[in-house]
Amino acid sequence: MAGKFNIILAGKRQLILDGLKEKINADKHPNIITIETSTRSLVNQIKITFPDIVIIDQILFSEMLYTSYQDVLKKFSPWVKMILITESQTLVNLKYYLQFGFQSIVLVENDIDELVTAIRKTKQGEYYFSPEVLKVLIEDYTHPRSDTYSTIFGESKVRI
Repeated sequence: MAGKFNIILAGKRQLILDGLKEKINADKHPNIITIETSTRSLVNQIKITFPDIVIIDQILFSEMLYTSYQDVLKKFSPWVKMILITESQTLVNLKYYLQFGFQSIVLVENDIDELVTAIRKTKQGEYYFSPEVLKVLIEDYTHPRSDTYSTIFGESKVRI
């Protein structure tokens, strides 16, 4: 990775965030600006600092659903690259996460090196998905579930 770039870590699980910070700081290029644990402070920090990458824990992101914070965050998604850290049981919502603008999705259960890989790829403008995430994406693409589409697009658009 050439040159320094700024990252915001955001989530509800402080132990995981601290571990991520330690691992990311081992690399000389990323600069962790702050760790945020609330949606309000995350959105405010994005407005102030315009980081290169925001890494969001799915638990915090779920709190944003159906709030004005989600709308504000979505406005920044074309400029700020976003990585989602999630758990395997939440992979049902993958299409929604992709539509929202997440460029990479990594499972929290996986090795921290996978997140470092996701950061590098995301910084370069590439997409990165954990192998388990990729498996679910392929399965859903080849055998779509109508319930997933209806929750994302609405029942009337699914019928069309």
